Amino acid sequence: MNASVIEKAAHFDLVRFVYNVSAAGSFLLGMLLNVLLIYLIYAKTVKAMRIYSRLLLHSCVMDILIVIVSTAVQPILVVDHGYRAVFQNGIFRNLPQPYAYMMNVLWIQMLLFFMVSTTTQFIFRYFLLSRDGQIPGTVLWSMGMFAMVLNLFHIVLLTWSDYPREHYREAMADLTVRVQQETGVTDVKFTSFTWARSFPWLCHVVVMVVLFSTCYIVIGICAVKIRRYVGNTFARGQNKNAPSGICSATLLRKEKMREYNNEITRALIVQAVLPTFEAAAMLTQIFLPIFYPNDATVFIILYIAIPLYFAPVLNPLATILLVKPYRRAVLTFIFGRRVNIGATTGAFIVSERTNFSKYPTTNAFSMNVQQQQMSDENAQPNRV
Repeated sequence: MNASVIEKAAHFDLVRFVYNVSAAGSFLLGMLLNVLLIYLIYAKTVKAMRIYSRLLLHSCVMDILIVIVSTAVQPILVVDHGYRAVFQNGIFRNLPQPYAYMMNVLWIQMLLFFMVSTTTQFIFRYFLLSRDGQIPGTVLWSMGMFAMVLNLFHIVLLTWSDYPREHYREAMADLTVRVQQETGVTDVKFTSFTWARSFPWLCHVVVMVVLFSTCYIVIGICAVKIRRYVGNTFARGQNKNAPSGICSATLLRKEKMREYNNEITRALIVQAVLPTFEAAAMLTQIFLPIFYPNDATVFIILYIAIPLYFAPVLNPLATILLVKPYRRAVLTFIFGRRVNIGATTGAFIVSERTNFSKYPTTNAFSMNVQQQQMSDENAQPNRV
């Protein structure tokens, strides 16, 4: 019995154990936080904010899909002596080719779609703010077509660049032995394999670098335009000739607008930074074998995919922390009493725009609020 225990300990697969724990933890936390966020979106979103809840729901659905696929596939990346390979730790690892490779493609496509959808959220947010909640049909159609063509193109490019073809058989056998000897991983079956300096793989790398750079450029442009639009809207709302009571209200709105600007800026920064960790992890295992083809980095690089598992956890957590109605609801539940943390961010997105519309604007929704405000003032007794 002791010999059996010693034998099992000697064959303890640390890498697979770490991936199993990471996948289970990310799955439980990701599902819990995203389901919680979906509940908060439906139960705690103020009426003026409901038009924006579709973006948040889209993020939740994407995170849930990614965490399910990541847990089922559990890809483990390997870089060694100029080769880049992937083997799986999930339930599909014993599938024959090409089905095992299809699971790799599904996982990578989900990560790509996550990055692209993050970019589209910035575009949608800009149009929702600047176009009174209306997104042009041409924008929706063009973005939908672009996403479909991009996914099909990337699937073809990826299959061309890293499918484990027959001429890699000897190299795969050698790398399998090295991985088992250095890390103790058992039952290694590569579902993706390529020479990192091969022409197809370099083409894939160039396309992905251009795509990710374009996404971040679009995110930056949208962030600047959103801040500029909010600043211009605030400037239009000031009127130095207004009565003192209105001036006081304007000052109050100014403070609220400052708070709103700070919060929306933090939200934009966080949403832009989160995919950066994903990109950094992927770029590390992509560029190492290209620039250091003679080095062995098996043990270190094996764990590079783990941070990708927790992107669906960080996304809803950041949203809950940054959106005040959701944060207040969670803190109230934890501490058992209402926590006063100020006005809601959601109300600012629309109401701060419409509060300025006491003075003429072209916003139809603002005109309705203007009429309501004038009715309230007429109902008050005249001052001497």
